[in-house]
Amino acid sequence: MTTPQRLAVSTLAMLTLGLGAFGYSEYTARRAAEERLSQLQQELARRQAASPEKAPAVTAVTESVPAPVEAPPEPSLPATAEVASTAPLPRGGPGSDWQAIMDSPEVQQLMSLRARGQLDGRYSALFARLRLSPAQLERLQQLLVDKQNTSRDVAAAMRSQGLSTRRENADQMRSLVQTANAEIDNQIRSELGEAVFSQYQEYERTQPQRNFVDRVQQRLSYTSESLNEQQASSLVAILAQTSSSQTNPGRGAFGGRGGGNVTLTDETIAQAGSFLSSSQVKALQELQREQQAQAELARRARENFNARRSSGTGTP
Repeated sequence: MTTPQRLAVSTLAMLTLGLGAFGYSEYTARRAAEERLSQLQQELARRQAASPEKAPAVTAVTESVPAPVEAPPEPSLPATAEVASTAPLPRGGPGSDWQAIMDSPEVQQLMSLRARGQLDGRYSALFARLRLSPAQLERLQQLLVDKQNTSRDVAAAMRSQGLSTRRENADQMRSLVQTANAEIDNQIRSELGEAVFSQYQEYERTQPQRNFVDRVQQRLSYTSESLNEQQASSLVAILAQTSSSQTNPGRGAFGGRGGGNVTLTDETIAQAGSFLSSSQVKALQELQREQQAQAELARRARENFNARRSSGTGTP
């Protein structure tokens, strides 16, 4: 066999093994998504059975629940090339077609992979602090992806039971999301330990403060006095104790990321002066003045809007 032939055979073998591994990864991720959807459907059915007078009729789900996934064949190029499904969409208007696409196992899997790729952007500092083993880290990452997907999974489970996810069922959806998130929290605590869970909770609680410290870091990034790790951690702690924080409950109520705005106070800046340089304190003072200017502009705009509405010259 000539050298070019050997190279071609080696390349084909590596490609085949790689595609086989990718196919198996897709299979396991799809199975996990289907098991989670099944659990949510069972919880929804249990609640409906417990309160039959309030629960709408449950429709058949044989068409909306995907069939059990068969294990993929041994890795081979022809088999793995057919991973993507091209099942026909159900008939209906554009909305039903779009929802069918979003609820399909393939799209659910892609969205889970996207959520996994976004974890480091939010939790990289936590991962570094926890110092978990590779297996523990992988498990925590999967549980966090599940938590990010809770709202979508609950909505899919409700639709599969013939329930609307609009305002009339908002309380039921919120309750299901909270229950699912509580179960994931319990899994983190039981599988990874109380210490890991406590650090995770504290990390989530101080998300607005850490976002603000990132702004301070950005402000100082083009100077010679960026915050070091100890200064950043101390500033987060002081902000959590002394600053006012207005949390945005919109997404957080349904298991999403949520967020908040931190307002600097004079007390925060005074305490931060004990471990920040004069230039770093000056950056905080500049941010405080910018916050105050923004608040004043918002107040004036609000007063102007209310005055125009009262006089009938503005949009009610």
